[in-house]
Amino acid sequence: MEALFGLVSLVFLVGAVLGIFAFRKAQHLEKQLLQLRDEVSLLKAPGFAEARQAQAMAAQEAPKTATSVAEEPIVQPSEEIEELARAPELQPEASPIPPLSPPQAPAPKKRGFVDELGARWSVWVGGLALGLGAIFLLRYSIEAGVFSPGLRVALTVILGLAALAAGEWLGRSDPAERSEALRHAYIPGVLTAVGILALFGSVYSSYALYGFIGPTAAFGLMGLLSLGGLALGLRQGPALSGLGLAGSLVTPWLVSSTEPSYTGLYTYLLIVAAGGLVLARYRGWTWLSGASVAGGLAWALIGFGLHLSDEFWPWTLYLGGLAGLAMVLNATQRLPLTKQEPGSLQGKVLPLLTYGATGILLLVMLYEDLLSLRAFYVCLAAAAFGLAAAWHWGRLAGAALLSGSLAAAAILSRGGEVVGGTWDWPIGGIYIPSPIEGEWAKVFIIAAAVAMVLIGASAFSAKKHIATPGRAALLWSLTGTIFPLLTFACLWLMGAKGVTHLPFALAGAGLAGAFGCVVEWLYRSQSANAGEAGTPLLITGLPINVFAAASCFAVLFAFVAGLSGLPLTLALTAALPAIAFIATLRHIWVLRVACPVFGGILALHVLYSLAGLHDAVGPRILFNALWIYLALPAVAAGAACWLMAKPLADKWSQAMEALALAFTALFAVFQVRHYMNAGDLFAPELTLEELSLQILVSLCFSLGLSRIKGVGPRSLFSIAAMAAMGVSLVCLVFGNLISMNPFFNATVDVRGGFAFNSLLLAYLLPGLFLGAIAWLQQHKRPGWYLKTLGGVSLAAMIAYVTTMVRYGYHGGEDMALAISAIENTEQYAYSIVWLL
Repeated sequence: MEALFGLVSLVFLVGAVLGIFAFRKAQHLEKQLLQLRDEVSLLKAPGFAEARQAQAMAAQEAPKTATSVAEEPIVQPSEEIEELARAPELQPEASPIPPLSPPQAPAPKKRGFVDELGARWSVWVGGLALGLGAIFLLRYSIEAGVFSPGLRVALTVILGLAALAAGEWLGRSDPAERSEALRHAYIPGVLTAVGILALFGSVYSSYALYGFIGPTAAFGLMGLLSLGGLALGLRQGPALSGLGLAGSLVTPWLVSSTEPSYTGLYTYLLIVAAGGLVLARYRGWTWLSGASVAGGLAWALIGFGLHLSDEFWPWTLYLGGLAGLAMVLNATQRLPLTKQEPGSLQGKVLPLLTYGATGILLLVMLYEDLLSLRAFYVCLAAAAFGLAAAWHWGRLAGAALLSGSLAAAAILSRGGEVVGGTWDWPIGGIYIPSPIEGEWAKVFIIAAAVAMVLIGASAFSAKKHIATPGRAALLWSLTGTIFPLLTFACLWLMGAKGVTHLPFALAGAGLAGAFGCVVEWLYRSQSANAGEAGTPLLITGLPINVFAAASCFAVLFAFVAGLSGLPLTLALTAALPAIAFIATLRHIWVLRVACPVFGGILALHVLYSLAGLHDAVGPRILFNALWIYLALPAVAAGAACWLMAKPLADKWSQAMEALALAFTALFAVFQVRHYMNAGDLFAPELTLEELSLQILVSLCFSLGLSRIKGVGPRSLFSIAAMAAMGVSLVCLVFGNLISMNPFFNATVDVRGGFAFNSLLLAYLLPGLFLGAIAWLQQHKRPGWYLKTLGGVSLAAMIAYVTTMVRYGYHGGEDMALAISAIENTEQYAYSIVWLL
């Protein structure tokens, strides 16, 4: 009874809709009838017949007039008329006749809402009524027991095949034979949809109601029918494709099994998503691609809620397959495959896929233990999806930075958990023990693979933005450089505990090589232009400079992770001229900055080595390790300065020049310190002799710098010479003349004989040096500078003769006034030497 009531209600509904359309059609016919009646009234009007007869007679007389004119005799023109006709100046110029434009086809009449509703929706309502009628008829036959189950299924199959055949026949018929209304109707597509629904229902009833077929056969048949409907959309229109996609996504939900195969399920869903996306790509149906993506992500979310604890890998690979589809479709955006341009397909649908998958993966990370193996791989998968999203849509380059952070966090979290065990390298059937113990080797290999992926993706993306540098180029460059370096540095601190370890040194060298290849590739794509006067223009683009800086830091990491002590000093020393030489070949701004930075790091390392290792230099006088720690870096810094100044003399080359001078000065100071303290560079005592030697070395340094040819008053050499002179004067005045003067300080002893002793080093030689320097620079330095040197020189000479008199009377141990008083003859001696 319910079925009959529903059928009657449906008939009334259809009748009401068709009645509305019939009413509108009757109004249209009534309007046409009124127009015809007006025309008939016009024909019957008085005088209309006489006017039509006059028009006909005028048309008959026109040909006769033309014939009589043609029969008149032709009069020959006279000679004067012929001469005038032959005159060129009197002949009119022929104007070109403009070409006739082809008649334009009248614009097609825009169909109104009523016409569309009457021509198309009526067919759809009819198709819906046909399908519902088949379903109600099948239900009535079941309730009344009219047909057997097999006959019911067979009749449903026959109905579906007949509808499919009718839809295909109408679709292949000549469109010119149809009326205007039938051409705009959707009869072939509706019949095909009815056929697919009938076949779909017959397969489902055979499985769910009667058990004629198993779940595998039902799943396969329903999937084939749905995919067939999706494919038939190429001929029958987008609505049929939408119906096929909906059936394909609903099929796994309708068919259940006691032994489900999640691998087969996710493979089927990937095929459905691929079919929908490819069809949308071919026909330009953005809505179909969006529906395919939404359906795929919906099944991914369902899989997370139902099967994550049992079947993790098929589900993860399914998300990876969706990402692969997005990448393939993005790669084919420039290929001429579409009949209609998809418009916003790349800008909306593909990022939707990648962002949705990334969100689901992050949801899994919250569901799982953050330090578990699943969370590790899921975090890597989320990083891959974020990287794909940033690759697809350049406006969201920040997703690349997020991907790099996720990958680094995943690797570091895993590296903090792996302990124990061994892992070998299978090479040619022979297992060679790994230099990294335990699970560290696996984490190491995964980190290397992730680093190569990040470097490659960021390099290609940075190259796309190299012509228009901006935020995208910077973010991609940082993604490919910071996270690989940060990951290996943290793994080195965690696994090797900051101790030298060869595999991490090799990893740093590999990163440096990879970054260097990227720099060379980007440099060749952006050739350096020549500036004025042949001076090369430095490349300051973000991608090239970021990767060049990363290459330098990777080299530094390789040195620190693999070397220590004197080998590390040699490596850093060799890096200075090497970087400077590369900077002369590739005019990259950051390479010129990296050279002074490496020099500063080398200086800190040398000071740390000399301070921390008391036996680093050894007791040998003069020929000791200070040549390697200080003299060799001075030479390397000087060579780097010379190389950098050849193409361009700037502040960075001057910094290397200052570094070379600093290493030279330190070499001289530490050699004196080493000699005077028996190899102990950091002895707590400072004697008068050592301070005097340091003052003499500083004066020699100042004199040598000031005598270099071509040095101006504002050059670095001149400034360094004055700085060394200032240090010498301060040490001489406040050290030798005041605090450490043996005339006043009882703790200072004078060593040596009467002629050659400590006073000679402390006062006489510095005084002579100051006088010589003042005389040599009398036309190069200002007057106040020369007067200062002369005054201090005179004070040093007076102090020398005074202390020598005191030394002659009291000896080297009792020279202080606190110990021995001034005698009368001694006082006369002071007067005599001061007067002289």
